[in-house]
Amino acid sequence: MCTVEFKHTPVLLKEAVAGLEIKKNGIYVDATVGAGGHSAAILDKLSFPGHLYCFDCDIEAIMSAENKLSQVSNNFTLIRANFLQMSEELASRGI
Repeated sequence: MCTVEFKHTPVLLKEAVAGLEIKKNGIYVDATVGAGGHSAAILDKLSFPGHLYCFDCDIEAIMSAENKLSQVSNNFTLIRANFLQMSEELASRGI
């Protein structure tokens, strides 16, 4: 397990997540997961078969997000890729 921890406070967290009108079984994408703050709030509202796909090209961000998100749920997939590769990466996963 990684011990990398980002010091970041998500901006407009409640407003951003409320604006998504999360459906418990929905499929969602975070194109820039970073430290995982917004993703953790999204995951908190999901239940199986809902799923969150999280992208970042920074391995340290991926490792930090994995630590944070795994404390909330296992309904997520971390993808080390730039958000510009999002369509291709999701298509390769049948999304």
